[in-house]
Amino acid sequence: MDPFYEKKKGYLKADFHCHSAGDPQDKILHTEKDLIDTAAQKGYEVLSITNHDAVTFSPDLETYARGKGILLIPGVELTVEGKHILMLNYRNGTNSIRKLDDLASVGEETAVIAAHAYYPGRQSLKSKLAAYRRLFHAAEYCHLHFMGLNPNRRLVTDARRWDLPLVGTSDAHHLFQLGTTYSLVKSEKNISAVIEAIKKGEVEVITRPLTPGETLRTLASVVAYYAFKRLFRRLKKTWGGKDRGKL
Repeated sequence: MDPFYEKKKGYLKADFHCHSAGDPQDKILHTEKDLIDTAAQKGYEVLSITNHDAVTFSPDLETYARGKGILLIPGVELTVEGKHILMLNYRNGTNSIRKLDDLASVGEETAVIAAHAYYPGRQSLKSKLAAYRRLFHAAEYCHLHFMGLNPNRRLVTDARRWDLPLVGTSDAHHLFQLGTTYSLVKSEKNISAVIEAIKKGEVEVITRPLTPGETLRTLASVVAYYAFKRLFRRLKKTWGGKDRGKL
């Protein structure tokens, strides 16, 4: 059990933003079952695997998670107009939302969450969150903050002003990232109840800054990932052309 976690009666420990080997965009080393196993060891009761533009969910995974004491919610991190949006209990296919305005058509059974809204990077909503805030049910308080550097601070201020609920997540690309920031959801343990609790703001964000060691591991993994992507693109450009002619 994670020593950072203390059980709170009537609340479920949850993470709504995690990645796995099924992610078509990022190179993730752990499998979905590895993620579920680690979450169970850390006392999680609700989990959503939110790979980029791909719903990684099946009856087998749902049953496996249930056997570990975890309610698995179908999820995805959609790219909409170049921005990342978390969709929980979303089952309509990844191509049905092409514009931010299309979020207005999402059914009541789905929760729409702004991912890492004020973090650096083109995929973050930034000013668009203000413009489209009424289409979101919540915003993500991300785990990546350390040594007083915390892009979530502005989000907390704006979310209070807009009456927009917050959820705590890990955005875990590595298993060691799971557990430093998470949600306590005041809800019964079923998907509909959890989605409703998110929308009502019946969620407590539990967070702590990353330690120096965790910070170095996280930043090193990010640097290594993008360095590998640049190298791969260079090799593909140099060696990836089609073979032509006879040998």
